[in-house]
Amino acid sequence: MKIRALIAAGLILFSSCDNTNRLEVNINSKHVALDVIHFDALLFNSDTAERASQIASFTNQEQQLFSVLVEDIMRISAVNDPFMIQKFDGFLQETHWRKLQDDIDSVFYPFDDFESRLAEAFTYYKYHFPADTIPAIFTYNSGFNYGVYPDKKFIGVGLEWYVGSNNKIVKQLPYDAFPNYIKAHMEPKFMLVDVIKGWLLIKHFKDELLQASFLENMMFYGKVMYYVDACFPFEENDVKMGYAPNEINWVENNEENIWATVVKEKMLFENDIKVQKQWFVDAPFTAGLPQESPGKVGIWLGWQMVKQYMDENENVSLQQLQTVKAETILKNYKPNK
Repeated sequence: MKIRALIAAGLILFSSCDNTNRLEVNINSKHVALDVIHFDALLFNSDTAERASQIASFTNQEQQLFSVLVEDIMRISAVNDPFMIQKFDGFLQETHWRKLQDDIDSVFYPFDDFESRLAEAFTYYKYHFPADTIPAIFTYNSGFNYGVYPDKKFIGVGLEWYVGSNNKIVKQLPYDAFPNYIKAHMEPKFMLVDVIKGWLLIKHFKDELLQASFLENMMFYGKVMYYVDACFPFEENDVKMGYAPNEINWVENNEENIWATVVKEKMLFENDIKVQKQWFVDAPFTAGLPQESPGKVGIWLGWQMVKQYMDENENVSLQQLQTVKAETILKNYKPNK
């Protein structure tokens, strides 16, 4: 497996006086290898008659991950159910899902570039968290059950969730379950960041959404996003947020107004569940802001606060950031005008 070289040698010298971004670190000697299993390609592209022997030949790790796929992600049956293979084969043979797999194949395979970029992200991760293990990765087509399924030892990735918003089958998904702002996120460019976000949330954070104050939620997600920054120091901000380019432009041009709304409405120490949902959950726009705003602006604002704090406190490591109090980060925050 090849890991692409994104950064010229002159830009990645951590000690260079020209390096203004503390996250642009030298990973040249720290490359990690990923263990990636493609259940979608393996199973959809094999013969029905060979299915039982194919599954029986899986390694121990493949068997364990296949059990997660069948029981937890697809919820078809228990993996030891004597009729499991027939039930699973019914899904694999359904014309609708086979066509979707053809589309997945055309977008994602060969998988080399995606794997290289994901390995690079985990290499940056390993730089900042050297004691941590790297998860096994497995891909699948679940018929839109789960986009990312993280665990502390593995991450499952439903490639159908990233096959493209203009895909014919994606367009046919029911609007009530898959509104346009959800479909807009079903682009290949968002897949890698979503994988890392899933890993960070389950490895380093306990999801506090709706169980804490507005400020605490901003800091929670702001820290997650700063960790995403560390894994993707050269990725565009719209991709990291899951925004369209015009959406990232809107928040960047309105940071002062966004902050003024938070202060005016006295939201910082609010625990109102309705407000939390309006500012931290995917939506067509953020309630309380103009309709041209994107959703989840609370996450974006928390990210700006954490970035500003870390830029001003270079002695604070990423590992130490996790325990920094929300009030400490807030204290010196000044929105960009």
